[in-house]
Amino acid sequence: MSPTRLYSITAGAALAAGLLVTAPHASADPIVGRCSGGTISWNGNGGTVDLGGDITGCAGHGSINSARLRGVSNGQGCNTMTAQNDMYLDWSDGQTSHLVGSYMTPANGYSDNTIPVVDGLGAGQKVRVVAQYNFGDPGTWGFCMGGPNSGTAQVLSAEFLP
Repeated sequence: MSPTRLYSITAGAALAAGLLVTAPHASADPIVGRCSGGTISWNGNGGTVDLGGDITGCAGHGSINSARLRGVSNGQGCNTMTAQNDMYLDWSDGQTSHLVGSYMTPANGYSDNTIPVVDGLGAGQKVRVVAQYNFGDPGTWGFCMGGPNSGTAQVLSAEFLP
């Protein structure tokens, strides 16, 4: 597996999580809310990574209690992977947030990233995503020389920021 593909996979897993930002469409009132868990999955797909998953334990904004994650990631790096993510959070109340921005994931799998919301619920704000990716022991496969084609990450928290 090429280093570029591996790094696309690792960054993609990180959810939560953006890219070249277009001008956001600002919401009338700031969204306040936080989610406490979930799982992100990723699958390599010819140079990009398909993202999916569930964000759970959400509270603080109306009836929202969870979200489905969907999107794509593309990036590269060595020991720290930087990816450009284009993701959607489909909230349990039927609204959607479109997140686009850069996302970094180090070899140890712990990531803490803030991604701009460019459209939909929370547009003009950011979402901070903290996740732990399940890469296994990088020493056993060499982070820069190949790795998993797919995998999961545990979402530790996700929250709207001003």
